Amino acid sequence: MINELYPLSVTMKKHNIIAPSYHRKYKPIPKITPKAPCVQFILSSGKITQIRSIPSELGKGLRKYGTNNGTFPFMNLTPLYRISDPESKKILKRLKAENLTQEMIAELRSWCVPDWDNWGKPFLDKYRISMVNMPKEIQGKLSGENQFELIENLIAETNLISDPTVFRAALESALFDRLEQKVDIDIALKILFQIESDKKSKKDPPANLSVAFDSERLIEAGIPAVSDQFVKAFNQKLMQSETAERHPPKADSVDAFGIKYNPIKEKMPSVKLAGGFEAKLRTMFNAHHCQYRYGKIEDQSYPISPELRTDLQTALNWIGSADHFEETWVKLGEKIILFVYPHTLPKIKVSFTKMFKSALDEQASFETEAERFITNLKQTHVPGADSNADRIQFFILRKIDRARTKIVYSKVSNAPEMEKLSEAWTLGCQNLPQIARLRPRTLFPARVPSILNRVWKLDGTIVTDKFRPVPEYHGVELLLDTGIPTDQDLHMAVQGSINLIPYIGIRFFKKNDNAKKPADEDKSIYKVSDQLSLFGLLLYRIGIRKENYMEDFPYLYGQLLKISDELHALYCRVVRNGDLPPQLAGSGIYPSAVETPIRTLNVLAQRMNPYITWAKTYQYKNVTAEGSESWKAKWLISLYEKNMTKLYTVWNPETRFNDAEKAQLFIGFLAAFPKRESTTDSEPAEEVTE
Repeated sequence: MINELYPLSVTMKKHNIIAPSYHRKYKPIPKITPKAPCVQFILSSGKITQIRSIPSELGKGLRKYGTNNGTFPFMNLTPLYRISDPESKKILKRLKAENLTQEMIAELRSWCVPDWDNWGKPFLDKYRISMVNMPKEIQGKLSGENQFELIENLIAETNLISDPTVFRAALESALFDRLEQKVDIDIALKILFQIESDKKSKKDPPANLSVAFDSERLIEAGIPAVSDQFVKAFNQKLMQSETAERHPPKADSVDAFGIKYNPIKEKMPSVKLAGGFEAKLRTMFNAHHCQYRYGKIEDQSYPISPELRTDLQTALNWIGSADHFEETWVKLGEKIILFVYPHTLPKIKVSFTKMFKSALDEQASFETEAERFITNLKQTHVPGADSNADRIQFFILRKIDRARTKIVYSKVSNAPEMEKLSEAWTLGCQNLPQIARLRPRTLFPARVPSILNRVWKLDGTIVTDKFRPVPEYHGVELLLDTGIPTDQDLHMAVQGSINLIPYIGIRFFKKNDNAKKPADEDKSIYKVSDQLSLFGLLLYRIGIRKENYMEDFPYLYGQLLKISDELHALYCRVVRNGDLPPQLAGSGIYPSAVETPIRTLNVLAQRMNPYITWAKTYQYKNVTAEGSESWKAKWLISLYEKNMTKLYTVWNPETRFNDAEKAQLFIGFLAAFPKRESTTDSEPAEEVTE
């Protein structure tokens, strides 16, 4: 990620963009939710005078200083006691405010015994780091002219409880006072007791609850530790201290970008992104021996000066902030973010992401957004400037697990190239004949993975599974890199949609115009259009154009199945009073046609013989009733004859469809019938699309 962010940091300096910059060790607190609250302890003279929950909205701007081993003034607190006794667990789970009698409080006190103590050595070590080491480190940084009175007052309060035994006694007393007063009961119980699960295989790890230490003196001064004002003031002092450290009198090392510095033994900073996860600029865990392949590890393998670390952190903070959503970043998945930014920023706020993923407005089109994207890029062009100024950076960030974040795709492009890529993408999605009853649109790249991961069932529903082999960023890859192989994509699209045609075939003829269509059915039709667009795109990528495949055997075969459905449905409307079977003659055998086309063609001939025979007679009946017009029989017989004539010219008795041909079969079934010569009859010159 360093290489992707460095140009952005340079661009921000060039354009005098002042973005919020935080000290590399001053990090956001965890997100506050009902299941993960954060509790404020207000101190006065070594006593906890108040305990209250911190609102989630306030928590968005709060930060803590330190490392994974310990932080200040926020820390992770382990509940005081662990409850494993079955009866005690039942009591705790059922305990309500109305049941909190003096007898019950006395029983709760009886559980606070050494045998049930939950503060082991790991927590005590973290407590020492958080409440002793971190305050000392802060005081060492903020000394002399850079002294910060507010943090000094807070440290003076927390020093009185730096001994965990003293703090525990004060905390337990304050918690039972809450219970006596029947105030904040849930919080008090959560801090007092950890209920062990019923798993017998192993002991539950200690639970963690985010807590903050505050001072009554700071609250009286109007700037509590739990406030945006405190965060800004504290960070300003830390950054001033950082500036002094950036320019040591004797810098004997040079980082990867030529900046002189003195090495520091600190992990690279991380950024909590508005997209929902935290990203570290770079990690190389020294416990993994494979990381030593070049003899160096962590910051030694790719040295970055403290100055540049802060610049990179600031750049990622800026580009990934909530203010720049759908401008410089957009989520492609739960833990996948696409970042886009030009090396020369426009003077006005524009979106560089909407051509990749549509907004909630379904009326937006790829063509419109792509045109706007290219226009915005061209606005950044500076005549006579370095060609690098016209470049645009793409990178996709994926959260792999709790510790690892990885760039899974990166590309540098420019306006002319993006214009060519978007035009090719549009032509690909439009690589289709006229489609009956559906209106395929040019796909937004972010939609492609969901289409590829679909597996349709015969009832028109989609198999849902947590296993989705195609990652959410694959559509962006396809757009930006025309050289990516698409064989696997085509195979997945074909296999996932085999059962779709039998459903959609009968669905077209079971419409009830007097009843409102169910929402899920409308969505399924919409998804069929997406499937068509994807097939058109994938065929286009391998050089198969509609002008050619519309004359080939698979497409014509699909048309034959469609004609068969139309004729079968007409027969049912006339002879069976509109009673349709669960599947029609053509679409019903589509899955077999995909795998064994020649054998299935023989089956189709046997099935259709009685309907064709009937149609040859019915065509002369001169029936004009809507839906049962006799001219339709004549028209369909004509289509049958013309189609079979074309099929005969491309006939191959040994035909086995490959994936590309299966896609053409799919398109052929959903395509409109070809235009016909005008006649004196009352039928339309071509099939009417909806």
